[in-house]
Amino acid sequence: MKKLLILIIWFPATIFTLVGSFLFYQYRFRFLKSKIQAFYQLEENYHSYSFIPQVLGFSYDIRVEKIYRYFQKYHSPMTKNSADLVALADQYQVDPFLIVAIGQCETNLGKKSPPDCFNAFGLGIYGDKKLCFDSWPKNLEAMAKTLRTKYLDYGLVTPEQIMEKYCPTSIEKADGHWAKCVTKFKTEVENISL
Repeated sequence: MKKLLILIIWFPATIFTLVGSFLFYQYRFRFLKSKIQAFYQLEENYHSYSFIPQVLGFSYDIRVEKIYRYFQKYHSPMTKNSADLVALADQYQVDPFLIVAIGQCETNLGKKSPPDCFNAFGLGIYGDKKLCFDSWPKNLEAMAKTLRTKYLDYGLVTPEQIMEKYCPTSIEKADGHWAKCVTKFKTEVENISL
């Protein structure tokens, strides 16, 4: 009787386990397939390091780590916002390293932004005018959106092209120093050792 009871319980449990496993792996396959398709739909010139394998269910984006280390190296007040920066850059399809480099050239990664202003990129700051944001994430989003809608969408993609509109005085007074600065720091953050 005991063996019959075990057999009766074992058979449905086995079928339930097999069906559950099949459904789980089918769902996981569709999920990974959609992620891979989304990755390949990014623009070809978009500098992406985001196709990161998942280990034990956790994904790891090396761009976040590079930016975190770079911010940490220069004691940036935006250090804890590294993941926000990458997420916003992905949302607007902007190279996050370009955003970091501009912040380094404009305000030394936020350290020299106006007091209580949260503006690491000099957005809307000229003469006596001063545009402030409530937080670093809001400033990062404004910068990513500005780069996408006012520069990249108009074909201004290199630091030299962006400089013509973003910082035209650098062309006249400093022989293009702004673009050289952005290029230098962009390369530096891309190549920071982990």
